[in-house]
Amino acid sequence: MKNIYLGVEKSIKDLQNIFKNTDDRDEKLKQFNQEALEVFQQLESKSLKELESLKNNEEWENFTIAFYGETNAGKSTLIECLRLFFKEQSKVVQQERFKRLYSNYQNNYQNDERKRQAILNELHSLQDGAIIGDGRSDFTLKTQSYPFQYNHQNFILLDVPGIEGSEQKVIDQISNATQKAHAIFYVTKTPNPPQKGEEGKRGTIEKIQKQLDSQTEVWTIFNKPINSPRALKDELVNESEKGSLKILNKEMKNILGKHYMGYKAVSAQAAFYGLSQALIPETDFDKKKQKFLKDFKAEELLYQSHFKPLAEFIAEELLKNSRAKIIQSNCNKALKVVEELQNTIKTTIEKWIDPMIKARQEYKEEVDDNLDRFTDKFISDLENSALDEIDQFYWRNNGRAY
Repeated sequence: MKNIYLGVEKSIKDLQNIFKNTDDRDEKLKQFNQEALEVFQQLESKSLKELESLKNNEEWENFTIAFYGETNAGKSTLIECLRLFFKEQSKVVQQERFKRLYSNYQNNYQNDERKRQAILNELHSLQDGAIIGDGRSDFTLKTQSYPFQYNHQNFILLDVPGIEGSEQKVIDQISNATQKAHAIFYVTKTPNPPQKGEEGKRGTIEKIQKQLDSQTEVWTIFNKPINSPRALKDELVNESEKGSLKILNKEMKNILGKHYMGYKAVSAQAAFYGLSQALIPETDFDKKKQKFLKDFKAEELLYQSHFKPLAEFIAEELLKNSRAKIIQSNCNKALKVVEELQNTIKTTIEKWIDPMIKARQEYKEEVDDNLDRFTDKFISDLENSALDEIDQFYWRNNGRAY
């Protein structure tokens, strides 16, 4: 990343020098040079800021998966199920603490209302499902990171704030999480394609296009809400929903191109009732769990909800070749910034610089020649920087990525 960063910085400095190293005895020419320099200095600041952000957020050691999507789509429920299924360490510690505290709660303090309530409050914060939203659009305001170790592989799951809530509160959290992630699950509770914005307001399509277009691997998770065990007795995804998901796939492919991989369907809510163990009796979670367990065994819920196949896909397919995926993802994000910079420079030259050059014919030949040489050299220099970065990372890791 450092080589790419320095490559961008050098290339823009070279471009700025075109306007520094000219005869500026002519006052109009001097003013033109100054205005052109200011334009490219702004480009330099913006591009280097984006690369600096990537450099600060990049993750080279652990394969990182971000759960991104609409508010109340069930991202936290999915992650809670994965924590339970893969026995994530902090979740195991929480469950053990819950069981000890609940035993203490049952055997003591029945006559001390104040202490009893304090323990009950702590039990609520420790029980399975405590991270699951309560229906408020902004329940998750900060990206939560959960480290896992499974089958001798380390990976991280990121629970990202919803893109439909008060986005200004969480825009940096969303941006940092997508920069850190090597794969994205776009979670939606409906099978319909994401909607466009209207009246100057960005819709889900525009947000996905802006926030995920530099990703190398994006999947959709259709997280179907299931409130009744009866609904699980039929096929999880019906024919109408399959038709809608086919359209969703097409729309996402149009937005993200080759980096969009397809969809997975699941009902995390039903899976949670099959996985949860540390629940306060008679709470809403516990009552719903008991209702589902009247019709299904816990293990059956994991299959009927399609959760078991999803968890196996993550462990066996998504994490495969994770070292190579990390390199590819991080370099792809940096090259995306470079590509956007290249397009911005080209547009700026065509729309703003060229007309001013034409107005100063005696200046045109000198600047045109310099700009042509710069444009030819720009892409190859930066691509070489990226390739050098990949090679250096490869040798630092003794070729383990491949």
